[in-house]
Amino acid sequence: MNLFTLTIVRHGETSYNRNGIIQGQTDIPLSDVGLEQARLVAQRLQKESFTHIISSDLSRAKETAEAIVQTNTASSCPLNFDERLRERRFGVYEGKPSRELMEAAKQNSHRSWTEFSPPGGETMKEVHERAVTFFHDLCNELIKANSATANQKKKMGSRDNRSMSSSSRETKGCIKNFMQDKKTEIGDIILPGGVSGSDLDSMTVSNRQNSARGSEEDFIVFQADTVSEISRKSRQSAERNDEASRKSTEETSVQCISGGTASQDVEKESTISDVLVVSHGGLIKELVKFFVEKLDCEIPGGKGNGLRICHNCSVSKFVVSVPTVDDPSLQPKVTCLSINSKEHLQGMGIEFAEGKY
Repeated sequence: MNLFTLTIVRHGETSYNRNGIIQGQTDIPLSDVGLEQARLVAQRLQKESFTHIISSDLSRAKETAEAIVQTNTASSCPLNFDERLRERRFGVYEGKPSRELMEAAKQNSHRSWTEFSPPGGETMKEVHERAVTFFHDLCNELIKANSATANQKKKMGSRDNRSMSSSSRETKGCIKNFMQDKKTEIGDIILPGGVSGSDLDSMTVSNRQNSARGSEEDFIVFQADTVSEISRKSRQSAERNDEASRKSTEETSVQCISGGTASQDVEKESTISDVLVVSHGGLIKELVKFFVEKLDCEIPGGKGNGLRICHNCSVSKFVVSVPTVDDPSLQPKVTCLSINSKEHLQGMGIEFAEGKY
């Protein structure tokens, strides 16, 4: 399985949000409140390392994403835009109060305005399909990029190994010839000067030029029993270092995945990517709905917390586990670490806007 983290942020507040006006795909910029929210969420994510940052191309999302990119000190990836991350299109009702849409939905015998498709607008099914297509394409692109990187490293490693093997054979030949000339009567073992205990097992010298010359000043003499003891201690030290490195890698992996709190049974593997998405309330809701209803993602506090429109500049975080086997029947596994978190906004001292779209 390949893991990647997915952090989702809703854009900051607009004047339409504050006044309950439907904006849909009408390009409305952030208000002063929205700009401050963007600044605060940027501060919260300042030290988060992202490999990919993708935003809706509408101004309110774009401005929020740009604030995050400009403040972030741990990422160097470019900001990319994707039209599929836009808000639902509401056609003739964009720019009108949301109550008019609700009244029209009732007049057309719809229990909820979300079921009503206004002239020139999108259905919720179309928005849902947009969100799901984006997610699947993201998974596929990340796996493809990771596979290409792994293959490239493998090829480079193979070339390096062949080069090192050739150099090692040449160096060992020089050592062997010199040692045959310098054997002592008491059976001492002669090694190149400056070789540490960790080099004794491999007998590989880093300073190839001195070894190739084989000058007597470049070699020192060790008693056979001294070599055995140093080699034994060297192996023990190497084993301790390997164990410490393994534990450190596992701990770092868990912290990277969960932000320091592994509240669920998340696999102890390194993430291949860390993705930030900046989008809109309706699109985010449909994406989380897909996670919950199709991928069996459990939401902290119950799925109701995930199936509502999130607040402006709230943050949600997921870990996505994608099967390495190319089998359409195998779906990604999504683990929710946090949902619609807005602690970073609490100090603003304002009521959150009720305007949803």
